[in-house]
Amino acid sequence: MIPINPPGSWTKTPKQSEAIVIYTEWERHALIGSDIRLSCSFFSWRRTSDNVTFSWYYQPDGAMETIPIFHYSGGIEYHDSKGPFGGRLEFVGNPAHRDGSILLKNLDYADNGTFTCDAKNPPDIVGRPSSVRLLVFEKAPQQSEAIVIYTEWERHALIGSDIRLSCSFFSWRRTSDNVTFSWYYQPDGAGDSITIFHYIKGEAYLDNKGPFRGRLEFVGNPAHQDGSILLKNLDYADNGTFTCDAKNPPDIVGRPSSVRLLVFEKAPQQSEAIVIYTEWERHALIGSDIRLSCSFFSWRRTSDNVTFSWYYQPDGARDSITIFQYSGGMEYHDRKGQFTDRLEFVGNPARRDGSILLKNLDYGDNGTFSCDAKNPPDIVGRPSSVRLLVFEKGEYTDIELLQYVSTLI
Repeated sequence: MIPINPPGSWTKTPKQSEAIVIYTEWERHALIGSDIRLSCSFFSWRRTSDNVTFSWYYQPDGAMETIPIFHYSGGIEYHDSKGPFGGRLEFVGNPAHRDGSILLKNLDYADNGTFTCDAKNPPDIVGRPSSVRLLVFEKAPQQSEAIVIYTEWERHALIGSDIRLSCSFFSWRRTSDNVTFSWYYQPDGAGDSITIFHYIKGEAYLDNKGPFRGRLEFVGNPAHQDGSILLKNLDYADNGTFTCDAKNPPDIVGRPSSVRLLVFEKAPQQSEAIVIYTEWERHALIGSDIRLSCSFFSWRRTSDNVTFSWYYQPDGARDSITIFQYSGGMEYHDRKGQFTDRLEFVGNPARRDGSILLKNLDYGDNGTFSCDAKNPPDIVGRPSSVRLLVFEKGEYTDIELLQYVSTLI
């Protein structure tokens, strides 16, 4: 069996320099007689080593044991020539690009099972292998178009304050003129959710009889795939779960994303604390634009001296560079870096929003973007980071993307 560590099995936290994160899709579907590419990639703080390795294992449906079917090491491919995929497995990855993908040919029912990929990028060797489930059909199942929706996980606010609840989405398609956003609210202790907002064909429809009557404002930008709302004059009764759903026809199949709102009466004894929020990971196509959201929670009112700073760490780089700062009401851009003339500040500091827009994306923009915020005298907090993955159209089908991202969120 593969030595896969369960969550929490480390006796101590690994050093950042030893960590590696491996990605596969979650589930793939194929027809009998067809070929399929099983993708495997990884994230590592280090540059790609000359000694990078990839290993693939296969566990047939109903079997207890896993068998190795492929290994790449030292620039050499090693195939299991006598196993179930003898003569039917091809290595189609690019190790220099951290890609350990394989191609399985002439599939049959007997190939149903779980395929696990492990990768090492010395000295980054500590990580959990990732698995993908393969289902082989005689006839293709119905598969509609996919969309991936993002919100934060939890937000905090004081009674009487306002809060922005962010919602955005990723779709392979351009933003449709018929894009829609819907927000639902489930109060704490309630069994059902109610619709509180809907946007369609350029029109915002508010629930004028519900709990947020006169207190909900649409502050998103649908052209930038942003369906955020602002809730005003919060009260205890507003505690609950807010769910955002989005459609970008014909991309209509996706899982709504939810954010938990906690409203407090007053600040605890932590007058210097600030909590910063970004998404965890975003995806985009080459040549497209993307909004990277950053907001914060602070027990204080928003200061006139609020600041936002954005940093960028390219994939494989050890250091981060400053690409943007907002301070004293002024914007400061890095005029010599790779985002020169491609970064726009689209936030609203008065609403604690320090979001930026990156334009005309390319593979070279892959990396980690970190946002830091200060709301004097609340200055103590941990910056929050979002991982950007830029794809070329056609690397995944729509349904494959949804299945892949479901392993990450």
